Amino acid sequence: MFTKIVKSLSSQAIGNYKKFRNIRTKIMKLGMKIKFNKTCLMEHIIPKYAKINIQSKSSNVTYVQQKSSILWIKSEIREAFKIKDFLNVEMYSLHLLLSNELSPLIFSILLSSIDEKIDFLRKAIAQRHQRKIDLLIAKQQNKLSEKVNYVHQFYPRTMNLTDIQFTKSEMSLLDKGLKYNLTPPLNNTNVKHIIADVIATSKISKINKPEACKIALKTKDLILKEKNKLHRKTEDKTLKNINNKLLAEKAIVVKADKGNTLVIIKEDDYIFKTLSFFNENGIVEVTKDPTPKFQLKIKKLVDENNHLLTPEEKNMMKNMNPQIPKLRSQIKLHKKEKSIRPIVNYRSSPSYKLNMKLNKILKAFYTYDSNFIQQSQSTPLISNPKYTKMTYMGNISDRITNLFKNSGITIAFTTDNTLQQKLRHTV
Repeated sequence: MFTKIVKSLSSQAIGNYKKFRNIRTKIMKLGMKIKFNKTCLMEHIIPKYAKINIQSKSSNVTYVQQKSSILWIKSEIREAFKIKDFLNVEMYSLHLLLSNELSPLIFSILLSSIDEKIDFLRKAIAQRHQRKIDLLIAKQQNKLSEKVNYVHQFYPRTMNLTDIQFTKSEMSLLDKGLKYNLTPPLNNTNVKHIIADVIATSKISKINKPEACKIALKTKDLILKEKNKLHRKTEDKTLKNINNKLLAEKAIVVKADKGNTLVIIKEDDYIFKTLSFFNENGIVEVTKDPTPKFQLKIKKLVDENNHLLTPEEKNMMKNMNPQIPKLRSQIKLHKKEKSIRPIVNYRSSPSYKLNMKLNKILKAFYTYDSNFIQQSQSTPLISNPKYTKMTYMGNISDRITNLFKNSGITIAFTTDNTLQQKLRHTV
């Protein structure tokens, strides 16, 4: 019967009917979309289309991800409402046209058929949306349970690999790290500098001299009153006790390979781990210091070059007081065997300044695939440059083995005298 009624209509009425049906369907789908997005916001879940994937897992990034996803969902709701309002106006005009063109009986039959189809489609969409919401809620609950069960392992700020017993005050000072600045001593020189700064600021502020002198005297009195209240003396005593314990037990303080953890280790263990690394990688100690000979070669090459360097640059490229590159070892606490990573400081080498200059020149014409010196077998650097990926850095790590084998650098241990400078047994 329905098909007979549709066939009996004029072509214009059939076209308007189809438009009306399609618009009603679109409005229903938009309503379901709005309902789905609002449910997601209420349940605090994010649908797949609104997920933003960023590699970083920091707290700031996750916060931005959540906020941006919520804004995305809200913008989708606003856009759906705008389209729905526009379609409602269009549907209203078509409703008036069809009511004028068709008899009330036929029009009511057509409306009821449209309503049946739309209700059937609405139920199917509602079931699909409900399945999606249930899956998203289940995933969210699993993630929350994983977060509750997950306990992040924080490495201690100080790792003691010796039998030395440190007090709480000593451990708290060591936990502050090597970059911690001890409170400077408030001696007469520092007091004079502070007063001079006060007078200078008073002159800038255009204060009269008598008033500036009064301010300076008041400042001096306040400083002298507070001088005895500073905790510098206690820090000095604590630091002295730490140094005495390290000296008595023949232990040193070393930086860990990852993080800012301090490692307290016996000198013998430190030297044994470093020498075992040399033996495992075939690093041999040279009998003679090659630095003077290498320095002469560098000077000769710089003086003979008349194209790359100006006379002023030639003088700048010469290191007047070259030394053997020094090595220090960092303990790998994340490894079971607590092995070491050697760090070589290349800044004191005769060729350091020249390498930096050549690197700038080469970067203008070539690009490199890697930031580390890497050689295959024992191929010299210049004889076969296509196997070499190079850049020149202050500290060279990881690819140490080939560097020692091929360049013959002599090994030397360094003992620095900040908390790093004050801990006299720090490497």
